Amino acid sequence: MQIPYSAIFGLDVSKTAKSPSIWNLKYKELNSNQIMVATDCDNLTFDLELRKKLDDKLFKGGLLAAPLKNHQSIMKYQLSKVAEKSNAVNCFRKFQNKIECDNFDGIAAVTAMEEEWSKEILLNSKIAIFGTGPVARSIFNQLLFNENSSKEIDFFSRYGNRKLYNNEVQDLKKFELRKSSYNILINATKLGSPSSPGAPITKDIFRNLSKSTKYFDCNYLRDSEPTGVQLARKMGMFALDGVRMNQIQARLAFNFVNYDII
Repeated sequence: MQIPYSAIFGLDVSKTAKSPSIWNLKYKELNSNQIMVATDCDNLTFDLELRKKLDDKLFKGGLLAAPLKNHQSIMKYQLSKVAEKSNAVNCFRKFQNKIECDNFDGIAAVTAMEEEWSKEILLNSKIAIFGTGPVARSIFNQLLFNENSSKEIDFFSRYGNRKLYNNEVQDLKKFELRKSSYNILINATKLGSPSSPGAPITKDIFRNLSKSTKYFDCNYLRDSEPTGVQLARKMGMFALDGVRMNQIQARLAFNFVNYDII
């Protein structure tokens, strides 16, 4: 690379990630001769790819996609409050001879829901989060940090019966029994992503939910909507996929990495 550049790292990001097009359009708008590239890698190859990029003086930083958001190769650097609390990073930058890491997944998800459904609804709702991975933890902590968000939050997972942030992670069977008590459902699992079709709950459960229930899916697809969003809409529910969340976190991360041109 002969010009300053950033990168997104993750599994098949060259095929699925929207961030490079968002960042490269922004570079063009700013008349800045820089570029974002997509670097496909997994847990085994990320360490080498990261070290190669960090050794390059033209490399500025970038984004992390699944499954790399809590990879040990990045977690050893300086973490923001939310990244440390969530044990997850989704962007990093070179800054004054340091590597600084942050996580904007949570604030992007919360902002997307506020835009779609209002701050009041987010504040006065009981929330079920499906999943316990990096994105789920980031959203949970952002909801706790955000004074305008509900603190009535439960985790559900197929690997239930354990603790996370002093909350019981409950089995999905318990959600089926308690489904009517939740106003907002957040899918922070990979079910619904390009690599994992499906939804965290069954069609029968969707059918028995109140039409006033709101369903947010952190996943997005290039040419359609995640299965859960499609099912929720079919049942007359309010549903939102992860496109707006991705746009917001891409903008926040762009400003973080490209502080020198903003």
